[in-house]
Amino acid sequence: MLHLVVYDITDDSNRTRLAKLLEKFGL
Repeated sequence: MLHLVVYDITDDSNRTRLAKLLEKFGL
């Protein structure tokens, strides 16, 4: 799943979505 994280970081909108996911999982 690391490659997905990398893609999320490169995309600004996905980056926000990733941040919300990490918050949801408590990371």
